[in-house]
Amino acid sequence: MVENNLNFDKNSTIGELKFCAQKMLLQCGIERPQTDVTAMLKHILKCDEIYLVTHKNNILPTEKFAQFKDFLEKRKNDVPLGYILGEKEFMSLKFCVDENTLIPRPDTETVVEEVIARTKTGDKILDLCTGSGAIGISCAKYTSAQCVVCVDKFEKTLAVAEKNARINGVSDVCEFIRLDVLENLSDLKKAYGKFDICVSNPPYIETDEIEKLDKTVKNYEPKSALDGGKDGHLFYRKIVADAEFFLKKGGILAFEIGFDQADAVKSLMTEKFENTVVKRDLGGNDRAVIGILR
Repeated sequence: MVENNLNFDKNSTIGELKFCAQKMLLQCGIERPQTDVTAMLKHILKCDEIYLVTHKNNILPTEKFAQFKDFLEKRKNDVPLGYILGEKEFMSLKFCVDENTLIPRPDTETVVEEVIARTKTGDKILDLCTGSGAIGISCAKYTSAQCVVCVDKFEKTLAVAEKNARINGVSDVCEFIRLDVLENLSDLKKAYGKFDICVSNPPYIETDEIEKLDKTVKNYEPKSALDGGKDGHLFYRKIVADAEFFLKKGGILAFEIGFDQADAVKSLMTEKFENTVVKRDLGGNDRAVIGILR
């Protein structure tokens, strides 16, 4: 009745599946096995956590058991949970993710919350390096911005972001532009004029540090969304250098940063920006730098 490699079989109950699967993931070095297994079962059964408790003696239908086994094998091999489920919650919204996008992190909510707090009715917001669209779409959802223009270099990435805008009901507010941020950002002014707010979570990992990242990141998430050049500041320099082309005087520039990049990014902004502040995430790490264009 029990498969030697999985310690459960198709006749195992939901409670047994949870117990065995959590034990297996823990042995594989997965940090939050209970959270991951619960998320897999909720996704497969389209249920809440209470259902898993009250129906712990139920047996999964054959096709759902097969799906659970597949999910579990992928997670054992360090595939990120977001890619396994094809979605990730961010700012209490659902975002589809795949191999063309980074998986949104809770830490990024810091910069989003700062932008939301500073947005006025009718503002135009620019989201550079949008990825899944998590930042721009969240800003569109929770503010009265006139428009949110989301920019990314890759067509497949933008397709995911556009899908997320539809899912979250902000397609009428968001626009999606394929543009290499490292090329001529002044092209944005021709189409939209200047923006009130620019927000960006650009690639900011030093090139030589990428191979030292957790294997769930370096082996699966797109390197183009991680690599910030030799010192990790490539995109920050370019965006700051071109800021006056797309940002109004008095406009706000908000960056997500790595935990050790606050001083460097503030220094890059010194010449053109004032009232620059650093905000910390819930873990106490520096996570956002926000300044006002002189």
